[in-house]
Amino acid sequence: MTTQDLYEKFNDLLLRNSWWQRFVNSQFIKMFAVMGSQIIYAAQVAAAKALTEGFISTATRRSSILAAAEDKGYVGRLITPATGTARVTNKTAESVALPLYSTLISDAQYPYMLMEPLTLVANEVRSGVAIKQLERQRITAVVDNETEFLSLTLSKELTARCAQIDVYVTEKGKEILWKHNAQFRLSKKNSRDYVMFYRPTEQIGIRFGDGSIGKMPGEGESILIDVWLSDGDITLVQGQTLAPTGDHSSLANKVQLVTDSPVTNGAGFETTEETRNRAQYYVAYDEQVVWGGDYKHFLRTVISGMSWVNVWGESEQEAQDGHKSLANINTVFLCGHKPGMSQDEIGAAMLSALKNVPNELNKSFRHVPTNEKPFTISLSGIATKTINLEEAKRKIRSALETGAGRDSKASDSQSAEDFNRVTHNKIWALVQETGLLMSFNISITGMSEMVGLNDFVYLDVENSTIELRY
Repeated sequence: MTTQDLYEKFNDLLLRNSWWQRFVNSQFIKMFAVMGSQIIYAAQVAAAKALTEGFISTATRRSSILAAAEDKGYVGRLITPATGTARVTNKTAESVALPLYSTLISDAQYPYMLMEPLTLVANEVRSGVAIKQLERQRITAVVDNETEFLSLTLSKELTARCAQIDVYVTEKGKEILWKHNAQFRLSKKNSRDYVMFYRPTEQIGIRFGDGSIGKMPGEGESILIDVWLSDGDITLVQGQTLAPTGDHSSLANKVQLVTDSPVTNGAGFETTEETRNRAQYYVAYDEQVVWGGDYKHFLRTVISGMSWVNVWGESEQEAQDGHKSLANINTVFLCGHKPGMSQDEIGAAMLSALKNVPNELNKSFRHVPTNEKPFTISLSGIATKTINLEEAKRKIRSALETGAGRDSKASDSQSAEDFNRVTHNKIWALVQETGLLMSFNISITGMSEMVGLNDFVYLDVENSTIELRY
């Protein structure tokens, strides 16, 4: 309502009262009309702004986006712990045993864990022992009464470092591991299932069933939650020492642990924009991976930082082979690349991610190593005299690496059908977009088409040559 509309409304009301008629068209009423219109305008702006927060696609506050995501039952990607290997030396003349999940600490006071049990004979040295940047904390809660959809939440401090949770419920004093089942999919009254949720208060929680979809923890039983904590995106370089700590501190003088590879590839929580975009389509995916495109989406969601991934089925494989094979029946083939991970590591991560996905059709999954097909370029160009040639070379290499290099996320077509990831035109466009050169010429060597489904074509920037002159 405008000021004039309000002014006329006030005058109309005043004319109905013999005493207030004296103020019709007065400056006093004009002032009230101005003040009233400003109040209405402020209320309209506040209402419009609040309305945008009610939709996940237009919300700007993280709490609003998380609230909308929680309504869909969406839980974002948790922290991914850094992984690597260590060399363990037994410094004593007797056998020493280190159990699985032995706790370690670095010089920077970050916690680590052994991911395999070790038994070392006198003076033995073992290399390649798997370690992760993890620690474990247990939370215990007693069930006072059987409650439908009983919910428990972690503190903000634990949530901020949570990489994984394991849930146990005691039954007659025995700890039974329960299974995470998104949306209680196919849960029955005796299914030991729970769902996870993520509140707008930045807290992870778990929720049990109601006795019809999912079992309820019994009265007097205990719920035990093992929270695996990590600091995410940190790196421990090769050659750093780790010391046994906690229950294993007595081994500090008996064994020596030194990293024999960088402990890296960790990642933090997904960003707000990732949550916004993924939560909009979560109901469609819901971890029920059936079609080829869903596998790619699912793997990118679970394994953060993948720059390229391809998934195909038996028909595509047999079309490539040129013949049918019984070994391909119900097989889903997985292929991908992630910076800093070997093919064995990325294959294990893919198979592990799909291990708990409901598999009613008895599909089998097979990792196929990438067939790398790098090519190089020779670039010669003319730059203006105001540009430093070495700096221009660095920027051009950086643009090429980002747009077409081995670790480039832009090299993935994001499509289940389109496999032409790097083209001649794309290379020219990447150089042109830098705006550093007046003119240039590019010669491409060794570039091949993607023939096989696991062919990984990319630009080898390091071995390419760039020559610039004024």
